Amino acid sequence: MNFSQLVTAFSYRFLRPAGFEFQGRQYLYFDNPYNTTRLNERAVEVPLIMRYVQEAEGKSILEIGNVLSHYYSFPHDVVDKYEKTPGVINQDALTYSPKKKYDLIISISTIEHIGWDEFPRKANKIPKTLQHLKTLLKKDGQIVFTVPVATNDYLDKMLHDHSLPLTDMRCLKRMTANNQWVEKSWEQIRYCLYDTPFQNANGLVVGTIKKSTP
Repeated sequence: MNFSQLVTAFSYRFLRPAGFEFQGRQYLYFDNPYNTTRLNERAVEVPLIMRYVQEAEGKSILEIGNVLSHYYSFPHDVVDKYEKTPGVINQDALTYSPKKKYDLIISISTIEHIGWDEFPRKANKIPKTLQHLKTLLKKDGQIVFTVPVATNDYLDKMLHDHSLPLTDMRCLKRMTANNQWVEKSWEQIRYCLYDTPFQNANGLVVGTIKKSTP
């Protein structure tokens, strides 16, 4: 390890606070060698989403995008269109039609790829997919997802215009090189760039969609 790497390691271990606050709750930053989470948005995404997973213990859970399985083992279905892994359902989230309903649907940095990573790009595929996923919820079920800003122009515009079917939208901003995050408003993160000034996401949205009892 060279001097620069030693300084970086010291900064992350000793100069960064152990955790962050979001919506009045305290979380520990997530540090895992897979995908080097201490360096990127996974440091906050994983603990935020895992809170919902833990609160839904014993209930039916669907994950869009195979992310959490790299860190945790818990009973849930995973739909990922591209990742070929045992146990992962390789279907498009827009057309996934299981026979059962879910109490919780979660997704970490995956929704922004829907429609954007396709050719030709499909500007309206994200709202269609979210509306479809809402039909897969049980009564009083919810969808919780994270997306970085500045990775999908269509998505950023829909977030700004409030044209997605969201029940709630909260935001986080990366503040330092050693990956400290602070809760901010949409207006405070809407112009964040990806990979600038810090590597990976600099602004993050946490979206919630709830299916209320009829």
